[in-house]
Amino acid sequence: MMFVFGQTGIKEMYLVSNKSPFMLNEYLLIEDKLHGDLPVEVIHTIGLPKGTDKTLPEGCDVSYLDRVGIDLEDKLYIAKVLLLKVVRTPITPISTVRKASFNEVEKILIHGQPDEALTLGVVEGTREIYKELPDHLKNISPGWSNGKAVPQDSVPFLLDFRKFREYPHIGIFGTTGSGKTFGMRVFEEELMKFSVPTLSFDPHQESVFDEPMEGLSDKQKADFNDKYEVFYIGKDIGVPFSELKLDELIHLFQYVGALSEPQKAAMESLYDKGDTLAYLKQKVTDLKVAFEEREKPKYDQEELTADQEAMYALFKNKVSGSATLQALSWKLDSLENTEIFNGDVNGVEKALRQRKTAVIRGDVKRLQMISSYVIKKFYKKRRNYQDARERGDDSVEFFPMFFVVMDEAHNFAPKHDHNPTKQVLKTIALEARKYGVFLIMVTQKPDALDEAIVAQLNTKVIYRLKTASEMELAQKETGLTEEEVEKLPSLLSGSCFVSSPILPKTFAVRFRTTFTVAPNTSDPFSELDDFTPKQDTKEVVEFLKKELPIVTTKIPDVQVRLNKSVGKSLSIQDLTEVLESMVQSGHCDKTKSPFGMTYQ
Repeated sequence: MMFVFGQTGIKEMYLVSNKSPFMLNEYLLIEDKLHGDLPVEVIHTIGLPKGTDKTLPEGCDVSYLDRVGIDLEDKLYIAKVLLLKVVRTPITPISTVRKASFNEVEKILIHGQPDEALTLGVVEGTREIYKELPDHLKNISPGWSNGKAVPQDSVPFLLDFRKFREYPHIGIFGTTGSGKTFGMRVFEEELMKFSVPTLSFDPHQESVFDEPMEGLSDKQKADFNDKYEVFYIGKDIGVPFSELKLDELIHLFQYVGALSEPQKAAMESLYDKGDTLAYLKQKVTDLKVAFEEREKPKYDQEELTADQEAMYALFKNKVSGSATLQALSWKLDSLENTEIFNGDVNGVEKALRQRKTAVIRGDVKRLQMISSYVIKKFYKKRRNYQDARERGDDSVEFFPMFFVVMDEAHNFAPKHDHNPTKQVLKTIALEARKYGVFLIMVTQKPDALDEAIVAQLNTKVIYRLKTASEMELAQKETGLTEEEVEKLPSLLSGSCFVSSPILPKTFAVRFRTTFTVAPNTSDPFSELDDFTPKQDTKEVVEFLKKELPIVTTKIPDVQVRLNKSVGKSLSIQDLTEVLESMVQSGHCDKTKSPFGMTYQ
C-alpha cells in the first residue's frame, strides 16, 4: 500500500504509505501506466503521527490521501525518491509502488563481475533483496562490526577497474575516523588480488597486509604476503643524488631550510647535474676556504691549493662570499642527514615489474622529498615504453601500467604551493588515459588539495565531511543531491557516497571489512593496562601493610622479605610504585623525614 504522492515530476517526487516506514536508500518500483515500471531510490524519509496540510511536504495535500484510501488519522510514512530512469513527461500521479526484486534492479546495482571488478563493499538499502542474489554475488563482501568480520548482508558494490582506462583517477575524501584509511586499504587489497602494480606512499604505516581479519571464513581469507613489499626511506630506497636536476635539488632544501637568494645563486653556479653529493660538498668547502683566505689581509693569507685557486677564479664574481657558502655547507649537511640519498629505487622497480604493490614508508617530510623523483622515474619509463610501442619500436623494454596511492595527498599536491611532486601528479592526472598510470588520492582535507588534480579524480569516494567548504566541494565535484550533502556530517564510519562516470548514479556504499588486520587500531587505554606492571596485588599490599611504617632507606630489606614471603621478583622500583599506589588509594600516608620518605 504505497503510492506516488502529490505533485510529480521527471526526477524527484514523494511516496506515501500507512503501513510501514520507508528505508533510506532502498530501491522501489513505481507501477506507472504510461511509462511502465520505474525504479526509484529513497533519498529522504519521514514519519508523521497523522496527515495535515501543515505537516505534508510542498506540493502535497490531504485530498490526495483520501483518493487512495490513506487514513488521515493514522500514522503516515513519506519518502522522497529519485527516479533512476530518464523520462520526458511527469510520472502519473497516485501510481502504486512496490518493492523491487533483485532481477528488476540488477542492471542498476551490478556493474562488473567479482572476477574482473573491485569488490569494495555493499550497496546501502539492499538488505531485503540479498537473499535473491545468485551465489556468485554472495559471501564476497563481508562487513565489519565489533572489531571483526561479519557476513555480507546486502548487494555487493563492484567497480570495473578496466573502465578506468577512460576515467582513470580516484579520490577518497573524509575526516579522521570516517573510514577513509580503511577504504584505501580495501582498494589496495583489491589491486593486489588482481596483481595490479601499485606504488603506495605510506606515511602512517597503514599498508600492512599480514594478519587475517578475525571472523572470515577460510574461503574468504586472503594471503597477500607475496603480493607486496615494504621499502623504508634511508634503508631500502633512496634518491641517487647525481640524477637530480637543479630545480629538484633547490626544492629539497625547503625541507631543511630554504635557500636565500645569495645561496640559491651560489647553488645555481656550483651545481652540475651528475655531481655526487660528496663532490658538491667538496666544491662548496674549497670555495669557502678560498673566499675566507681572500677576505683576509694579504699578509695574513695562507696559500690555496690549485683546486681552490681555480674555484675562486671561476666563481669569485658569482658567489657573494664565505658566509653564504658556510650556510650552504650547513644545509647540505642537513640534507644529507635526512638519509634520502641512501640507496636507489631498483628494488621498487623490480616489485612493480613483478606486479606487486611497493609500499614506500617514511615520515611525511621524507616522503614529500623523494616522491617527485620516484613517481617521475617510473612514469617516464611507462611513457617511453608506450610511446615506442605506438611508433612500432620494440627496442624499448616493457614497463607495466601502475597505480599511485597517496595517503595525506594534500601534503604532496597542496592547492597553494608549487613543487615538483605536484607538477608530476598534475601531468599524470592529465595524461593517464594515454599511458595507463592511475592515481588514488586520499585526504582528510579535500579543499586543500590542488584544484586541477581534484577535477581529474573521476571516481570520488566521499566519507564523512564536516566543514562547509569541504561539502561544497563534494557537491560541486560529484553532483550529490541536497539530501546527500546534508547527510555528510553524520555518516557512520565506513559509509560513503561513490560517484563516478563509469556508474549510472551516485551510490550510497558501506565499505567491506579489510581481509587483513589494520595496524595502529589497538585501544591505547587497554594497551596501557596491558603494559602496566600489576604488582599491587592484594597479597603484596597486605604484606606491606604489616611492614608499615617503611622508610625509603629500608626498602631494600623489605624487598628481600617480601619476595621470599610471596614468591615474587619485585624490584625496588616496583616496590616503590606499589607503595605510591597504596598512598593514592588511601592504604597509607607518606611523610618526609630526615631519613627520607616514610610510608605509615
